[in-house]
Amino acid sequence: MDLVALPQSISSFLDALIPSLSQAVFLAIFLLYLLGKDAIAKLLEKALTNIGSPTVLAEDAFVRESGMLKLVPVAVLFCSLLAVVSLARLISFIGDQLPGQLYYHQPALMFQSLPADQLADFWSLYPAASDPHTLYLVVDQQITLLEAKTQGQTRFPWAYHEERWASSSDRIANVKFYLLLGLAVCVASWKFGSNWQRATKRYFLSILLAIPIAGYSGAIQIEALRQSQSSKLNFLLAHKISTDKQASETLGDKSKQEHFREMVQEYLNAHAEPAFSMGQ
Repeated sequence: MDLVALPQSISSFLDALIPSLSQAVFLAIFLLYLLGKDAIAKLLEKALTNIGSPTVLAEDAFVRESGMLKLVPVAVLFCSLLAVVSLARLISFIGDQLPGQLYYHQPALMFQSLPADQLADFWSLYPAASDPHTLYLVVDQQITLLEAKTQGQTRFPWAYHEERWASSSDRIANVKFYLLLGLAVCVASWKFGSNWQRATKRYFLSILLAIPIAGYSGAIQIEALRQSQSSKLNFLLAHKISTDKQASETLGDKSKQEHFREMVQEYLNAHAEPAFSMGQ
């Protein structure tokens, strides 16, 4: 065992476990909010009855003699942690599959992230890119090369914005999952006659709360994507100027700059629609 890497492994495990525990606690609170403690108690009692009493295992002669009973708490703890982590991932997976994904048009996002003059300056440094889509691919390739070169040792300026985008995406996925779960609980309560009026009323209250949360998270997603793209372009522009001796000459060539400004303006005029859209 690598003792040097042990603290980092423990830290990574806790970083994954703590959000999963929070997710499990929120799920329990949400079900308690919809159904009430009496309905939850009945469900738990029925589940424990179906599973059987744990004393049956303790009364088994082989289990007692082999000492396996001592391992039961460890096994229960391990299975519980595994279930909690798996539950959090399942919630995110289901939420991601539901309608309401935010999509963006890549060149449009890039061209709407910087002023036209800055875009013209940037494009002039990559004249081999004959169209906006190719320019976007060049940017993506350059960013990938820079990140691979540093091997994760450098935290680039756009990392913060990408983290905000990821956390907002997870929040929206969770909102969609809980709305679906709430609907399923209402249907089940109505079918089995288990206090469906309470569940339905509180479900509609949950929808009213979910709308501003999803809207705010969507706005954060859009802002984070714009800021991330802007940060990448500005970083590459500065990097190109500092490493390429001809970059300053290119930026000082007014005829070239005018040519690329016209290309940028032509694209912006032809693609005035928003860079973002909602997927089904």
